[in-house]
Amino acid sequence: MRILLAIALLFLAGHSQAQTKPKVGDLAPGFQQVAADGSMLELSSIKGDLILLDFWAGWCKPCLHTIETILNPLYSKYSREQLQIVGVSYDKSADKWEKSMAKFNVPWLHVYDADDYDLYKKYAIEVLPTYYLVDSKGKIVAANVPSADLAKTVDDYFAKGK
Repeated sequence: MRILLAIALLFLAGHSQAQTKPKVGDLAPGFQQVAADGSMLELSSIKGDLILLDFWAGWCKPCLHTIETILNPLYSKYSREQLQIVGVSYDKSADKWEKSMAKFNVPWLHVYDADDYDLYKKYAIEVLPTYYLVDSKGKIVAANVPSADLAKTVDDYFAKGK
């Protein structure tokens, strides 16, 4: 498992290229990516009080565990007006991405970061999974949230009156 994680980190490091990592308070880097239904999805077009960006891949066991144990329950708990989840795939091919989505029955929005890994570069992703929370104004309200803290971070956001 450690070897697989080390390989994944090296692979991601090669794609992150010295970008500045967005931080809390920054405007979230925008995007226009191919969605699971074949349409183009823009960050600015997603409606919800809170947008959870989930950087993941079908080969990433911690990502898949989080989908089942944390993201699915969060998606069920909050309405779409409150919380939108956007999965950003790092799979090497659209075919592998689609198979992973089907296997794990993920109902939320998904985009494929295509061949250039543009979103992974914009968000300076170094490890999977990585999560960003973006408010309705496009500002980052939480960055690099650990999986273990993700549900609490979302719950706390809404508990503060959002």
